[in-house]
Amino acid sequence: MTTHCDDLSAHVIERLITAAQHGWAPADLEHVLGPHAYPIIYRASPHVPARITSPALRKAWLQMAPPDENFIPRDKLRAIMKELIHLPRLRDTELLAFGESLREDGLSDKQRKIRAKVLGLLRKAESTSFEDEAEVLISKAQSLQQKYRIEDLLTSELPNLISHRVHIHPPYIKHQASLLSTISDANGCTTLLIHDKGLACVIGAPADAAHCADLFASLNRQCDWFMRNGDGA
Repeated sequence: MTTHCDDLSAHVIERLITAAQHGWAPADLEHVLGPHAYPIIYRASPHVPARITSPALRKAWLQMAPPDENFIPRDKLRAIMKELIHLPRLRDTELLAFGESLREDGLSDKQRKIRAKVLGLLRKAESTSFEDEAEVLISKAQSLQQKYRIEDLLTSELPNLISHRVHIHPPYIKHQASLLSTISDANGCTTLLIHDKGLACVIGAPADAAHCADLFASLNRQCDWFMRNGDGA
């Protein structure tokens, strides 16, 4: 029995390595496969960096933290294997930026200051219990972002494009993807839903992609709060 389980684990690890070579980051795999898959993803991680070329993807695999629990039941391993077989190749790999590299490396000092102001307005919007006030603060944040975005376009060279992956959580994945797409369209970016379990990518300039991800996350938190606590809850 142990041998069969070990063989299955080895096959899952091989599939995870292949998924990494096809552009999947650890967090993307955990999002699609479920949190119970993290231990086996971690076991695959030492075999991945030497087999991939994307610096951002390699960094993500190198920075995995050890899991709290290593055991995965055999039925969970089978489910993971079944899902892995059908994972598509992700085509945005060479444009990838993750975490702080998205938010800092591609931004000038001026852009960092503007981003801090925009995030401050979004935090204020999240802290109020009045929908009208939240809408005004969101509008101010978006207007400020657009003002400096236009100035950048007029005074600087066209920036390199990056891809930032966004994990959309159920329910209403397609509705949330539509919201993210609308935000992206308004900020000079493009959003693609690259897996139906809620893996999307925002493609655009680093500052614009960062703003889209920030605004989407803030609006989701606000929607959740008002649906539970607002006048029309």
